[in-house]
Amino acid sequence: MTVTKKIKTAFLYTGPHHGHRTFAESVNAVFISDKVEGFIIPNVSRFLQTFRGLGKIPKDTEVLICEGGSSIFKGALWKTLNPKKKLVLIVDEPKLYYVQKMNSLKKRLYYSALEKFDLFVPTTDFAQSFVPKHLQKKCVQAPMSIEVSRFERIKPNLASKNLAYVGGLIPLKGLDHMVDIMNGLKKEFPETKLVLVGDGPLRQKMEGIEGVECKGFSKEPEEFLKNASIYLQLSEYDAAGAAVLEAMTAGLIPIVYPTVGVCTEVAKIDEKLVVKSPEEAVQKIIKVWKDRKKLAADSKSAKKIGKRFTKEYAKKLFRKAIQTMFKKK
Repeated sequence: MTVTKKIKTAFLYTGPHHGHRTFAESVNAVFISDKVEGFIIPNVSRFLQTFRGLGKIPKDTEVLICEGGSSIFKGALWKTLNPKKKLVLIVDEPKLYYVQKMNSLKKRLYYSALEKFDLFVPTTDFAQSFVPKHLQKKCVQAPMSIEVSRFERIKPNLASKNLAYVGGLIPLKGLDHMVDIMNGLKKEFPETKLVLVGDGPLRQKMEGIEGVECKGFSKEPEEFLKNASIYLQLSEYDAAGAAVLEAMTAGLIPIVYPTVGVCTEVAKIDEKLVVKSPEEAVQKIIKVWKDRKKLAADSKSAKKIGKRFTKEYAKKLFRKAIQTMFKKK
């Protein structure tokens, strides 16, 4: 049995992220919102949402795909009511990361719910590492996709001393480390600037730091990438790293932590672009900026790698992942 239009598939989403939307579209899924609407009470509203909206899922659904951690319990409840049907979890957002930090009772509750899933689809090795060990055999990876055509046309200013970042301005993203890197680089390159494209609770703090430019949220982040030469992603947890792939496709040189899922792709350009501290990042960036020949070569390599992550590529691998649930054992 293969995944065709005959298999009724539904997609529980809370975003959806454009990469997850691509996955769902590849199997002709019916989109069903699992967003918490109206007045929100922290923790309580999401718990109540578990029991709401089950009726929205068509009764003839054969495969239910959950976009992320927020829908784990609703998915598990649906599976309990429909034990012969298939349940899938896309794994790349922080929920499973936070589960590991929970007390033993909460962790057991989540692990019990996760056991209901027939398939986990991590987008990277790093994302997969947070799936419980006894459930690893249920993992089949499919990569995040990006809109390649939007970013490959960009010609970055490799002579600039601008550092760029696109994403949420939240503690998890390592913004303080980015500032440390900027200040470290200013000792040798006083014109260094850190350009942040995004919004969040740390925006006001970042706006008060000399050398940091906060551009706010933008539907066209590529327009800011073209004025930078280095892209920073220093998250405590970033399992997917789609923004890194976008920056690479635009030709920027990525500097990332090992806790960024696509660090394995970055290492294909140069293993030393994957750093473990701001100090290490500063030393690497200085070397990159001083070697224009290697800078150009690395930019070309970054583009080549990033361009692989098309929607067609992601759709193909996601469909293959889904098909594994129907293969005869």
